[in-house]
Amino acid sequence: MGWGYASLLPLVIAFGIPAILIFIRSSVRQKRAGVADEIKKGFGFNGDATPSFEFVEAKYAPDPKDRAWPRLFVSSIPFCLVAMLGLEIIFALAGKDGSSLGNWIAASALLGTNGGKVEEVTALLGFVFAGGILFSLGYLMRAVTNFELGPLSFLRATTHMLMAAVTVVVLWRATPAGPDWIPSGTLWFLAAFLFGFFPDLGLRYAISRATWLPLKGERTELLDRARGTPLEVIDGIDAWTRFRLDEMMIMDVQNLATANPIMLYVETPFGLYECIDWIAQAQLCTIVGPTAFLALRRHNIRTIFDLERATVCEGATANLRAMIADILEQCAREDVIAAAAKKPAPQPASEVPEPSAAAKPSVALVDDDRKHLFEMMLDDLHVHRLRQVWELVAAKLGTPYRRLSPLA
Repeated sequence: MGWGYASLLPLVIAFGIPAILIFIRSSVRQKRAGVADEIKKGFGFNGDATPSFEFVEAKYAPDPKDRAWPRLFVSSIPFCLVAMLGLEIIFALAGKDGSSLGNWIAASALLGTNGGKVEEVTALLGFVFAGGILFSLGYLMRAVTNFELGPLSFLRATTHMLMAAVTVVVLWRATPAGPDWIPSGTLWFLAAFLFGFFPDLGLRYAISRATWLPLKGERTELLDRARGTPLEVIDGIDAWTRFRLDEMMIMDVQNLATANPIMLYVETPFGLYECIDWIAQAQLCTIVGPTAFLALRRHNIRTIFDLERATVCEGATANLRAMIADILEQCAREDVIAAAAKKPAPQPASEVPEPSAAAKPSVALVDDDRKHLFEMMLDDLHVHRLRQVWELVAAKLGTPYRRLSPLA
């Protein structure tokens, strides 16, 4: 193919991507280690006494003996070669008889295509590698953002592209009408790009076509009753904030509820107090459910610690616990009724549960029962960890500032 731009450009891009990512990884580590050192000095966090900070320190503490970049660069060589092959296919120049690369690929044992289909095969594989390279680039960038870029990251990206290419080729060859079934410009090219971006999609499609395989099925109808809660229900999180949290693999409220507040502060541009507030809201939403979370927020109970102070701390009253329990019970009934209304097949009136009986306890609860229930809801490792960080920050601020002093 010569050494024109069609050959040099894939070479530069394929080997330049890992080099840039490795350089960015080093820069990310230095910046976040500096932030961790500042927060340690500012709030007096000690790794032995604060496990949340110990995880951050272990992840970003500088190690003079660490020489990760040679291992990363060597492990990226297979990725570079596969990516360069894909980019060569994408940038291939098709002449009257097709490109030399396309002829070589089309004549391979897996494809076995005649000369009349060379351009089509090259385009098909080009779409596959385009999807695979874009997915790999996003995956590696996310690994850098989370400081998880390692030798296995490049191996996973390489395997992803190879699996996508082989899956599409096998599906293309296994169609009942054969390769001639696909004229140029059909949805096969869109499918090739999607299978390149999501290789599991191609494998699932192939497995679904092989109905004779004795595979365990999945009860997909349960997904309607196990939906995740979007991050936007948290006060202070909008679409742009969610996009940034998605990069940290925080996709829904449950992920945010179990996040390390100090780690979240170090790895994102958000403030420490803001991160603590978001996680406290997410923990309340996870424990009581989104419907009850929004209802409690209307009564100025917006975080897990607000619920704790209102139910089990000193000053909590039986009437307040009864009010909150009634809110939780009412929201549970509303959820049951809403779920029943979404059923596709209408039920006879005799089979529809009464709204007053839906999700209603079989026995009447007394105040001791409610208090024990709230204590059980608050007895969670993630809540304990967040409470520790909360108390350490509050202690650093000082007890005089826990209450607003009266005006002189």
